[in-house]
Amino acid sequence: MKKAFTFLEVIIVIVIVGILSMIAVPYLLDDEDGLEEAREQIIRHIRYAQHLAVMDDKFVPNDTNWRMRRWQIKFDAAPEVRYAIFSDQGVPDGVAIDAECARDPLTRRYLRSDSTDADLNSPDLDLATRYRIASVSMTAPFGSYASFFPAVPLSALYFDELGRPMGVTTAVVGYDEQHYLSRCLPSFPIACPSDNWGKITLTHENGKMASICIEPESGYASKCD
Repeated sequence: MKKAFTFLEVIIVIVIVGILSMIAVPYLLDDEDGLEEAREQIIRHIRYAQHLAVMDDKFVPNDTNWRMRRWQIKFDAAPEVRYAIFSDQGVPDGVAIDAECARDPLTRRYLRSDSTDADLNSPDLDLATRYRIASVSMTAPFGSYASFFPAVPLSALYFDELGRPMGVTTAVVGYDEQHYLSRCLPSFPIACPSDNWGKITLTHENGKMASICIEPESGYASKCD
């Protein structure tokens, strides 16, 4: 014989649903455009890129291009706003290909949105299509590949083997040369340790903005506005 719910049980369920609604609805309303979800996703991927850099030191004594092989998260502005997590192999060109990209540890998809294998794409990394993000900008100290590859408008954030964020600079200031094994040279001003925090700012097509701050030594990524 089927037993019906008692009046008390129905009241309890209604109360629980009401409480969950009070918690969830404000968040959904605040993020109805997906901007907050995009920011949280990027923060997770910044931390993952940092983890890969710590686990995979790219220093090779006889390779003059080793700095450009560090794990990085790189943002493209064209043909749409998107990003990828990768480590340049072969001749560094700042362009992610499947063989160079990290993989999502859960789905095993490439952490890029334009894979040559559609089944291994990560469409969420296409910020323009998935979240309607119009632009991504990065403030000092993080620079871009633009001075090295003018045809590719993008910005990149690297991490060294200790997880420190790396930016573009023209001189070594305030760091122990021996500790860094002279890896940051003024003659090759890319991916040198940054001594200031950086900020990544997302701009939605509706004009709203959300920022991510990167701490200089720890590389800790967090929300900021």
